[in-house]
Amino acid sequence: MNYIIPTTVSVFVLAGCGGGGTLTAEIDRDYSEDNTIATDVMKEYSNGDAVVAFKGVLQDGSSTDKPRYYFVLSQDADAAIDTFNGVVVWEDVETTLDSGNLYGVIRQGVNAKGQSVYVDSYGRNLNNSGSEYASVSYVKVGETNGYVTAGSTITRMPSGSFTYDGGSIIRVESIQEGSDDGFVLIADFSNKQASFTAVTDNLFASAANLQIDMGTGSFSGNEAYIGERNTTFSIPATVIGAFAGSNAGGVHGIV
Repeated sequence: MNYIIPTTVSVFVLAGCGGGGTLTAEIDRDYSEDNTIATDVMKEYSNGDAVVAFKGVLQDGSSTDKPRYYFVLSQDADAAIDTFNGVVVWEDVETTLDSGNLYGVIRQGVNAKGQSVYVDSYGRNLNNSGSEYASVSYVKVGETNGYVTAGSTITRMPSGSFTYDGGSIIRVESIQEGSDDGFVLIADFSNKQASFTAVTDNLFASAANLQIDMGTGSFSGNEAYIGERNTTFSIPATVIGAFAGSNAGGVHGIV
C-alpha cells in the first residue's frame, strides 16, 4: 500500500493515506453535545489499515468540554475505536517542546480495554490558554501503530481567501521524509473550496477542489495525488479534514 502522511510544524496539520476512492465528511450526523464520541470509518484497506474520523471529547481527564475532530490512520480500526469510546488514564506525561505557541508532549497510559497507549504529539496552540490547537501524533495502542491529527472545532468561519503554511511528513511505501516547510494550503471560504501542495526532498502530495462545509468546518475531496518528485510515479488519493480554532486559525486531516 502506498500512503502519505503530510503533517505540519506550523498552524497547519495534515496526515494522509492514499489509494483513491471516495471520502465524505459525514461525521457530524451523529454528534450531540453530551460529551459522546461520534465515529465514522471513512476508508478501509486490504492490508487492514483504516482511516477513522471521530468528533467529540476524548475522556482523558482534560478540563475542556469543547468538541474536537480527530482523524486517525491506524493498522486496526477497532483498536482506535475502543480507545476513543472509553476512558484513557495517563500514567506519565513528558513535555518535549515548549517554544512560543509550539509544543511537544509524550503521554503514556492505558485505555478502557487495558491496552497500553503511547502518544507522541507535536502541535501549535491557536490561543493563549492552549484550549484551541492543531496537532499531529504518532500513536501506539498495544501493538497497533497509527497517526492521529486533532484540532478544536470552529466557532465561526471567516470569509475571503486565506493561506496556511507549514511543514510535512510524507510516506510512500517504505520511504518517509519530513520537512519544516513546503506545505501550502489556500482556502477560499467565500467559494467554499480549498487546495494544497506539500513537498519534501523526494516526495509530494497535492489536492484541488476540496469542498468546505461552512457549518461544521470540515472539508473533503477526491482530486488528490501523492507520489515521487521528478518522476512519473503518483497515485490518486482522497482527503478528509477540518479547520481548527474558533476562527479557523489552523487545519488538519488525512489524505
